[in-house]
Amino acid sequence: MKEIFSKGRYGEICKAIYRGSYVAVKIFNTTEEESWRNERDIYLSQMFNHENILQYIAADILSNVDSLTQMLLITDFHPLGSLYDYLRSNYSLNFEEALNLSLSTINGLEHLHNPVRGTGECQKLEIAHRDIKSKNILVKRPGVCCIADFGLAIVKKEENNFLKNNLVNIQVGTKRYMAPEILNKTLNPNNFEEFKCADIYSFSLVLWEIINCIQLPTTNNNYSKQQLIKQQNNYLVNCQSMSNYSSGIASGGGTTTTTTLPFINSTNNNNLIPSNNSIEIIKTTNNSFSNISTISTSLNEINNLKEHQHKLPFELIVETDPSFDQMREIVCDKKIRPPILNEWKKEENLIIICNLMIECWSNWPTSRHKALKIKKEITKIIKNFNN
Repeated sequence: MKEIFSKGRYGEICKAIYRGSYVAVKIFNTTEEESWRNERDIYLSQMFNHENILQYIAADILSNVDSLTQMLLITDFHPLGSLYDYLRSNYSLNFEEALNLSLSTINGLEHLHNPVRGTGECQKLEIAHRDIKSKNILVKRPGVCCIADFGLAIVKKEENNFLKNNLVNIQVGTKRYMAPEILNKTLNPNNFEEFKCADIYSFSLVLWEIINCIQLPTTNNNYSKQQLIKQQNNYLVNCQSMSNYSSGIASGGGTTTTTTLPFINSTNNNNLIPSNNSIEIIKTTNNSFSNISTISTSLNEINNLKEHQHKLPFELIVETDPSFDQMREIVCDKKIRPPILNEWKKEENLIIICNLMIECWSNWPTSRHKALKIKKEITKIIKNFNN
């Protein structure tokens, strides 16, 4: 073992050397044996390998010198860390890289969601991730992501709609990214499609995170392509030490230091939001840009943030670790979604992306797109952009 990268609810992640190459070793606490077994079994399932799924190497159970049992999961190591780390780095994304990050992520999710039939009896079953977020997506190289952390994932039985796991806790995952039907406990566990729809909702928030970091040429902070490449190369060099990043594998809920803005929990208007001036919040009563209402926020509270600095979904209106009640009120009752910026509505390709986001974070699970549809749409945008 070379160094510890991060610690979380499951245990810790270390960087190690295996057969001459760096690997990531996820060490689970003894209380997380079920999560370790589930993730191992998912990785060992048939036809699971994919370019945009974290590459599994091995799993083992060891006893250390103190007779403590350690459950290990060994995977490829990616020095750029998680998508969360990557987006919080000190350079802005260009539109092309943002599209590629989005496409590679949905490629991985589409592989998870859809069955794959091979020769004979070999087949991959449908899998729902249940904890899609930027910290559980790794950046393999600029523009290419892979999905990780399958401790909460579930598998559909081969010939019916019921789960291989007989008893499934519906309300799991990261509260900030939870779909409305999970927050209000209306998801039907006997309908596997609903678990996949919840993944799509979570992906739409990750997509918003990526798009929110794009440095458009029309903004005040004009960066030339050469400047962006220089900043990116500096970031890649700095990543070699990896001393400032949370992981080389999915963080799985590890603690990080985050500066959050103050918000008002007013009993008069019940809006957990900043005050003075305005930002736009999408309301999902239907799928159009006309469903935007303005809510007050203080310009003074956000003037210390860079224009395109990475933000988590709902970062301006909830705490670092929001409660179920907070998220239920915002997402289910008030139907609030992350803001769609005016500058995004001035670019044809961004308008298409925004519409995808709006349709995928719909309150109604059946109104959300399938992963394959999103994959095709983003691929189409990339082709249009390159032409």
